[in-house]
Amino acid sequence: RDLADTLRDRLGSGMVLLTRAEGDRLAVTLAVTKDLADRHPAGRTLQAVLSSLEGRGGGNPLLAQGSVPDRQGASRVLDALLGHLSS
Repeated sequence: RDLADTLRDRLGSGMVLLTRAEGDRLAVTLAVTKDLADRHPAGRTLQAVLSSLEGRGGGNPLLAQGSVPDRQGASRVLDALLGHLSS
């Protein structure tokens, strides 16, 4: 969480997606800059992305956390996020 906050604050405008294997799951953190939080709130965005991958997540407009049952699924999470943003 701290790393996502730090990277988001340095970014200026954009999103930070971090993943980490935890046991048999993949932990996911999404941080969104304030200028994008109205259009793409982190909590709702991550919830939509992870639900399409049999995962769960949520949070507030600036930071969200969740997980998926596939610890090797980082590329699937990124692809799902990009697909969600382009729709």
